[in-house]
Amino acid sequence: MLHQHVVIVSVETENVPHVPADQRLRVDNLGYVDDGIVHLTARFGFQDDQDIPATLRSAKALSETQSELDIDPETASYFLSRITIELSHQPGMHSWRKRLFIGLANNAASPAIYFRLPHERTVVMGSHVDL
Repeated sequence: MLHQHVVIVSVETENVPHVPADQRLRVDNLGYVDDGIVHLTARFGFQDDQDIPATLRSAKALSETQSELDIDPETASYFLSRITIELSHQPGMHSWRKRLFIGLANNAASPAIYFRLPHERTVVMGSHVDL
């Protein structure tokens, strides 16, 4: 029987250059030990490489106590969210500032590239925000 595990990864970027490796990962099984779902919080410093597949390989060392972390990052599917910001006539910010903010947001790197996720196994889901 094939067991599929769901690992929900939350990334926290700390206001320090580097987070020590022994303080990088925190595991929460969400209260149900055998449901196949685990929440993994990965903490990085602002100069650390936020490589999620490498982080999942590191988390496999914790799999002795967390069977849900016994996954293969090389065959896993990854799901990301991305927000698209569009100009609106909502009050609160000058239109030139809105355009500048939207331009900077549109020029941001792809989250798949930033987190070093394989393009062929990454699904990006988006939402829309009016500014």
